[in-house]
Amino acid sequence: FGEQQKYADLMIEITKLSQGEKEKIRDYHARVLELRRKLDAQIRKEGLADGLMNGVDNLLCKHFILGMKPEIRQRVKYDRPATIEQAKEIARRQEEGMEEEPKEIVAKVEPTPAPLVQNPQPLSVSTNISP
Repeated sequence: FGEQQKYADLMIEITKLSQGEKEKIRDYHARVLELRRKLDAQIRKEGLADGLMNGVDNLLCKHFILGMKPEIRQRVKYDRPATIEQAKEIARRQEEGMEEEPKEIVAKVEPTPAPLVQNPQPLSVSTNISP
């Protein structure tokens, strides 16, 4: 019963995967791979079928993506990766693009000079008031 509980606990851990607010994709990915390693060892220890790891890998990939930051997850889901590695690469590129964006925007923004007015005409105001 104890071994089955360890397996169940690891499976629950999959459903709680979440990238930390300041955590890079590579670090989040490393945590997911460590969880996969533990699951693989537990499955082998319990003598379960090797085919079970395929299902675990699919579940890990799905929850790896679901646990990503929303701005990264959207792009990764759009590309429909089949493996954790594919998902990581898409997410890494998205993350790098997001880090570069602010620099590009700042570099492209130039202050708009105030318009120069040559020979300004005085404003005429009519004060004709009829009774």
